[in-house]
Amino acid sequence: MIYAPYHHETTDNKRYVEEALKLWGDASPNRTAAAYDAAWVLVKALLNAKKMNRVELKESLNDLEKVTDGATGVITFDEKGNRNNLPGLLLEVEADIRHQKTGLKFVPLSENASP
Repeated sequence: MIYAPYHHETTDNKRYVEEALKLWGDASPNRTAAAYDAAWVLVKALLNAKKMNRVELKESLNDLEKVTDGATGVITFDEKGNRNNLPGLLLEVEADIRHQKTGLKFVPLSENASP
């Protein structure tokens, strides 16, 4: 069992999952979802910046209140710039013969799982 901030079966952003599947054939890597979210925050800040320089970009990032299309869901920040509402879930290992390398995959922990 592991903790993960994202799983493609539980995200509200189905568009991200569809695009990831088209581009890479897989929408499951946590790091890919985190990188997508970081890039999307940067894009939003760049679009809102008054000028294209690092000072304005920093100000734009500080002013950014919400990004709604993250792979991990809605992204908001506290007054220190840390992410609020970071999602998380527990994943368990399940057999899946479609995964050629290991025959295993991570899936969200079943609500009926015993402790």
